[in-house]
Amino acid sequence: MTQELSLLIVDDEKTVLDSFYILIGNKCVLYYAATLKEGYEIAKTVDVSLLFVDVNLPDGNGFDLLEWMSTRQKKAPIVIMTADPHPITREKAFRYGAFNYISKPFSIDTIYSILQKIDPLFQVFDAINPNRLEQASE
Repeated sequence: MTQELSLLIVDDEKTVLDSFYILIGNKCVLYYAATLKEGYEIAKTVDVSLLFVDVNLPDGNGFDLLEWMSTRQKKAPIVIMTADPHPITREKAFRYGAFNYISKPFSIDTIYSILQKIDPLFQVFDAINPNRLEQASE
């Protein structure tokens, strides 16, 4: 039996959520939080499989959520997203236990690649077409 994959996207830019929706569609459950507070609330009530968290949020820092998630009994991999290309930000992400780190703007292929790394655990992405973005815009 395959575990249903659920993603929590914590980012104040709705275009980020739109990118995930275009790539994933109905292949998994998507949760979206535009603030750190909303991200905490969802993470407290839902066992998500993977989180994508922006560093700079309107009400705080995504590293706080990363650190909090590391103390939970059920730990989910977290991908840190940021427009800050500074090497210290990347180092901090991995020091705090991030699964991966991506710079904004990122491509759909970048997200697809990360999801493929998770795929052996969940086995739900074998039917995803990485060219979905191009097909959706035609």
